[in-house]
Amino acid sequence: MSSLILNKSADIKTRLFQGFDSLKHLKHVHAALLRLGLDEDTYLLNKESIETYHSMRKEGLSPDSFTFPFLLKACARLFDSKLGMKLHGLVVKAGCESDAFVNTSLVSLYGKCGFVDYAFKVFDDIPEKNVASWTAIISGYIGIGKCREAIDMFRRLLGMGLRPDSFSLVRVLAACTRIGDLRSGEWIDDYITEIGMRL
Repeated sequence: MSSLILNKSADIKTRLFQGFDSLKHLKHVHAALLRLGLDEDTYLLNKESIETYHSMRKEGLSPDSFTFPFLLKACARLFDSKLGMKLHGLVVKAGCESDAFVNTSLVSLYGKCGFVDYAFKVFDDIPEKNVASWTAIISGYIGIGKCREAIDMFRRLLGMGLRPDSFSLVRVLAACTRIGDLRSGEWIDDYITEIGMRL
């Protein structure tokens, strides 16, 4: 199966999807997980991921902590906050609200759709925040032009003893540039040099 996923040819994708259609007897949400997960490498368009979700629901299957992040990511890419909010309700109903991956996907969804207050509420409720969740909230603030708040969140990330990845560093440097904050930009540049990271 992994060799099929790695090969991006149309013929392989067609055979792979036909295989999933024959998995209906499993009646388990993890059969859909692989299909949704292919979206990560653009094997499926985001619309198709959402259509797969609707098919799952018609068959009586519910998303779980493995499938919610893929669905929420598809909603974020489509700016479909309405479905995203419905999924958030299902997250709570399924008892997945403490899952770090699910919460980070919710933060990202709300941030990308411009609902940063919702994003921050979800972010604030994450018991153990990781770099991905911090980056999601930072990106959310930048997305609506609140660059100062994004830089402040970045400072908090460092204060927690976490090491940002290159993506979060690029995002926060962009925030500094956008508002002309030379001092913070130089401070972040010094930090990048200090930790020896290449962007």
